[in-house]
Amino acid sequence: MIDTGERDRILRTHTIKVLVNYERSSQSLKSLLRERYDSFSELKQHRNLVDSLSYGTITYLNTIDWLISHSGPKSAKQLPILERTIARLAVYEGRWLNTKMRQLIEYYLHKIPEMISPIRNAINTDLEEKLSSYPLINRLSIELSHPTFLVETLLDNLSHKQAIELMRTNNGQRSYFMRINKLLQSQESVLEDIRELGIDFIEDSDISGLYLIRDGITQLVQSESFKKGYVLIQDKASVQTVKLLNPKSDEVIWDACAAPGMKTQLISEYTSYQGTIFATESSNERISIAKKRANDLGYSSVKWILADASSVPIRNADKILIDAPCSSTGILWSYPSFKWTLNKDSLMALMVVQNKILDAIIEAYEHKIGTELVYATCSILPHEGESQIDSVLARYPFIELINPDGTGSMGYPAFDCASRIQRFFPHIHNTSGFFISHFKITG
Repeated sequence: MIDTGERDRILRTHTIKVLVNYERSSQSLKSLLRERYDSFSELKQHRNLVDSLSYGTITYLNTIDWLISHSGPKSAKQLPILERTIARLAVYEGRWLNTKMRQLIEYYLHKIPEMISPIRNAINTDLEEKLSSYPLINRLSIELSHPTFLVETLLDNLSHKQAIELMRTNNGQRSYFMRINKLLQSQESVLEDIRELGIDFIEDSDISGLYLIRDGITQLVQSESFKKGYVLIQDKASVQTVKLLNPKSDEVIWDACAAPGMKTQLISEYTSYQGTIFATESSNERISIAKKRANDLGYSSVKWILADASSVPIRNADKILIDAPCSSTGILWSYPSFKWTLNKDSLMALMVVQNKILDAIIEAYEHKIGTELVYATCSILPHEGESQIDSVLARYPFIELINPDGTGSMGYPAFDCASRIQRFFPHIHNTSGFFISHFKITG
């Protein structure tokens, strides 16, 4: 029988290995953690701790590295990868989780005793005082653990207060919404089962049948209702994209960038499983996963097509959902590593893809008057939202924005389309960050 102290050391050793592998590979942190749990089944019952340490360290990565670099003889980047990872974890635990120094030595620093003094300094540093002379963008980048490009963009488009609140929320715990899969079960019977588990939830004030989980997400994902696909976890902003599209049973619907298929499933619900639904995806692997999910969740009649949306394989749709590939900066509270992989080159590459898809579909449907399109991205960057829509409105006089339904906020005010699109923000709406536009072909 392993005692508590030994167990805690073992769990931190696994965390160190996950973070070392993360730095060495191109895999996501989520996939590396999943692989670790699959290889060491005994870890699964302690995944909350391993997840917390891994994601927490990545969330505050640039701040941790700055503290290490300004507290000892070597910068974080000068340390060998194993020592750097151990030092990062020790700083995270000591500064953000208030773990005692003697425990940090026991868990980590006995392996690098020369770092004990620098780590103690890093944990106790008065960050506000040290950064007081820094330019605003650099100071906020380190204080709030966001790259300077993102800080600058948010300050350009939000008030100072709103930008800070958004970045702080990005560093916190995400919210969870659930809905019942009406293709498999009745709503009331499933909700009753969930209540009996002691899960605390409340219906959303804007979207009927959507529920904010206030407590009990762990119990929910371990429940039979979740495992059988009766309960689906889907963010409110994501659900809103389908609500705006409002697909009907007598319409042809095209979900243009469909995988993993959660919005496709909701489209099937809206059409009462009677509409003609096409779903396209350019990745063979992603479409295979999406097809399996469709079979498991009860929407197997969807016609899946392996195709790039910019090739416009569907030419007779009445309504089109374009949930375009994007930077995913709207879900930083779930995937903090996206902060550190984003750069101007990768953003420009994504914008080119978005523009290509929009242009191709709009041009192909120029003469199909009345066709409606919803273009959305899970991004807080105007480059992937307002800028794209202003651009297509200027190029294509035969499209017209449909006024939003009052849910969410207006767009960034510097753009012409701002009052006619919707934005959702983690710090305002308790959702992922999302941009949503709804327009139609007018001829």
